[in-house]
Amino acid sequence: MADQHGQMNVCTGADTATYPNTQYLTRMKANEYVILSECIETGVNYGWRRALKYLDMPDNVREWLEEHEVTIKDHIDTAVNGQICEYFKFDEPKED
Repeated sequence: MADQHGQMNVCTGADTATYPNTQYLTRMKANEYVILSECIETGVNYGWRRALKYLDMPDNVREWLEEHEVTIKDHIDTAVNGQICEYFKFDEPKED
């Protein structure tokens, strides 16, 4: 159902005359950089767990890796994000 101007909210299907605040939902835009960063972090964590699970190594090496896990993951995450930013441009977040 559309409002008096023939506009319908894309997200909810509600007409903007009955629900005037729904007009703002049509202006939402995903923050691609944040979403991409979350996906990369999730992938790095998943890959790390699988690599350690299926890799045979001496206990001292495993202990060293577990000790330095956060630093290693951070470097991988930063490198992947850096490579993506070399080829893609993201809009600056707008402050309200």
